[in-house]
Amino acid sequence: ITNFPVESLAQEADMSLSDYEDFVYAGTIGIDWKKLHKEQEKLRKIVDRTQKVQIVGIDTDLTLNIGGRKAVNGSGGFNMPDGEVFTSVVEDSANGFISYTYPALYSGKEFHAVRLEFKKGKVVSATATKGEKDLNKILDIDPGARYIGELGIGNNFKIDRFVKDILLGSPIR
Repeated sequence: ITNFPVESLAQEADMSLSDYEDFVYAGTIGIDWKKLHKEQEKLRKIVDRTQKVQIVGIDTDLTLNIGGRKAVNGSGGFNMPDGEVFTSVVEDSANGFISYTYPALYSGKEFHAVRLEFKKGKVVSATATKGEKDLNKILDIDPGARYIGELGIGNNFKIDRFVKDILLGSPIR
C-alpha cells in the first residue's frame, strides 16, 4: 500500500508537487530494503522479548504491555514507504496519557494537538485543539476504536518530516 504523489497530497503536506515526489520516492525507492530488514531484525528480537513499554515526553506518560505479542519487521513487504518494527498491544494494558504535537489528517478531517488518556486499555478522554468533535465520533464508531491497535517504532531515515499522513508518518524516525 502506498500513496502516489499527486498535487492534492502535496498540498496537504504543505509541499510543492516536485518536493513531495522527491520526499515519497526517497522513502520508497531510495532505501536498501534488504539492509534495513537486517538492521531492524535486531530491534524486532528485542521487542519480542519486551513485556512493558513506557513512553515519556512532553505531556506524555503512557505505559503499555506487549508481552507475548510477536513483533513484525516492516521492511518494504507490504506498505511503502516502510521501515518500522511493530507489534500489537495487550488490549487492557494502556494506562496514562499521550499528546501529539503533529497535526493529523483522517478521512478529510484535520486534527491538531490531540491528547488521549487511557485507563485499562481504553481511551477515556480525547481532546484536540482542532477536530475534537470529529475525533470523538471516530472513537465511538465501534467498541474497539478506543483501544490501541499497534505500537510501531519507525526506522526510515529518508522520511525526515511529518506530513499529516499516517502511512508516511509510521516509518518516521
